[in-house]
Amino acid sequence: MVTTGDGPRIEAIGICAPGPLNPLTGMIINPPNLAIWHNYPLAKEMRRLYNVNVKIDNDANAAALAEAKWGAGRGYRNVFYASIGTGIGTGIIFDGRIYHGRTGAAAEGGHIGIDSNGPTCNCGKHGCIETLAAGPAIGRRGGQKLSRYPKSLLGELANGNADAVTSEMVGRAYAARDPAAEEVIRETLDLLAYWLGSIIDLLEPEVIVIGGGVSTMLAPCLNEI
Repeated sequence: MVTTGDGPRIEAIGICAPGPLNPLTGMIINPPNLAIWHNYPLAKEMRRLYNVNVKIDNDANAAALAEAKWGAGRGYRNVFYASIGTGIGTGIIFDGRIYHGRTGAAAEGGHIGIDSNGPTCNCGKHGCIETLAAGPAIGRRGGQKLSRYPKSLLGELANGNADAVTSEMVGRAYAARDPAAEEVIRETLDLLAYWLGSIIDLLEPEVIVIGGGVSTMLAPCLNEI
C-alpha cells in the first residue's frame, strides 16, 4: 500500500535481496531458496510503484559492507562475511568495496562444493557447504544421531522422531551439553573450518565475520575453527 503524508520525501530506496542477482540491472536472477523470484525485475517494479531511484544488492553483500563500515570488520579493507542460517550467504569486501564480479553474481560462497558425494543442493550441485552446515543440515544431522543416542535430550526434544529434529533443538541440547548435540556441532565446525580454510587460501581476507541465526548457536565454540 502506498500512502502520502507530510514527512520528508523519499529520494531513493535500497533493497537487500537474496542472490544471485544483478545489481546493475536490478534483476533477481535465480535464488535457490526463493523460486518465485526467478528472473524478477525487482528494482524496475519498485521504481514503477514509488517513482524514485532504486538499487538492489545481495543481502550478504550488504551485510558484509555494514560489518566493514560499522561492525566487526571496521578498520579492515578486506573482509569475508558469512551468514549461516537457512542457507549460507557470503559477501566479499575487497579493498574497501563490495566485490560483485562481472555480472554481480560473485561471492556465492555457500555453493562451494566440499563433498562431491554430498546432498544435492537447491543450486543443482552436490555437497555445497550450504547443504552440509546450514540450519537444515544441522537438524538433519541431529536426526541421524538419535539411533545412537536414543535417550539423549535431543531425542527427547524431538519426541524420538528423527525427521522432527531442527537446528534450534540441536542448539538447545548443545547448551545443555547433550552428547548427541555436541557431536553434531563438532562435525559442523569441522566442515566450516575446512571450507573457511579454502576461503582464506583463495582470498587472504584480513578478517572473517560470521553472522546469521545459526552463528548464535555456534558462537561459544567458533574459536575452535
